[in-house]
Amino acid sequence: MKKIYNYKIAIFALVFLSLVFSILFFIKLNQLISLFTEIIEMVDVQPINTSLLYVFFAIIVALLVLFVALSWFILNTKQVVKEVVKLNQEEQAAQDREDAQRKRDQEEKKRIEQHIHFLMEDLQNQGSLKAYSEKLLSNIAKRFQIATGIFYLKDSASKQFKLLGSYAYYSENPKTE
Repeated sequence: MKKIYNYKIAIFALVFLSLVFSILFFIKLNQLISLFTEIIEMVDVQPINTSLLYVFFAIIVALLVLFVALSWFILNTKQVVKEVVKLNQEEQAAQDREDAQRKRDQEEKKRIEQHIHFLMEDLQNQGSLKAYSEKLLSNIAKRFQIATGIFYLKDSASKQFKLLGSYAYYSENPKTE
């Protein structure tokens, strides 16, 4: 943005200087024409038409204005293109972040599904709740390196917990409630 601003300043300075030199050139040219007109009047030759000089000056000014307009358009176009490119890059970065998050979520979901599959392995063949709970605790211990596990079941009538199954749990006084 700062570079474009510097270019605009440079173009305006160039146009201003061109306009000043054109005016100075026009003044000097007008003086020369006046001098030649005086000389021609002395020699009795056809005088120079000064309207051509004014047309020439008008053409120079019109070209300068056209140059300024085109320069302004080109600089604004470059700026717009840079802003569009920046927006596209930001959108692409946001899309990449979303894709990366989606990929992490999918990997996490897959990892969780693998854990669940491993934990549920061979559970449907268990005949009782005690065997089921012990097999589940065994699978959990293998997967997560747990040393001991206890599974209690709450009796809805008595509101008491009863020992249902255990893994690597040994006690001289096992508490069943």
